[in-house]
Amino acid sequence: MRVSEVNGAELDYWVARALGMMPTILRPQGRPSCFVIPAKREAFSFAPSSMWSDGGPIIDRERISFRWDGFGATRWCIAVKQGFRTVEANGETLLVAAMRAVVIDQFGDLELHPVKLPREGSY
Repeated sequence: MRVSEVNGAELDYWVARALGMMPTILRPQGRPSCFVIPAKREAFSFAPSSMWSDGGPIIDRERISFRWDGFGATRWCIAVKQGFRTVEANGETLLVAAMRAVVIDQFGDLELHPVKLPREGSY
């Protein structure tokens, strides 16, 4: 799967990797969630593609801007990250588009190795 197609916990995992964090995916309530394991501290939930409290500061720090493309049910958000090069990514929401832009800026729109998801009921 390419970065431009990744969603949910896998996208959160790759955002954490792009930001230099040590992520893992667990299933605390039965569905996959990304957690970050900082040095000498307890792991914490990290969901920048769905939680503004996690994704908003990244958007601000990375100076990501947005525009909408299309209309009706086919509208896409396009995130634009400018730096040494301009990176564009699209998504169903502002957060998804922005987080894809962060990952594409770091790794390119590459074919990603699948994240190994834990079995149902595991922590």
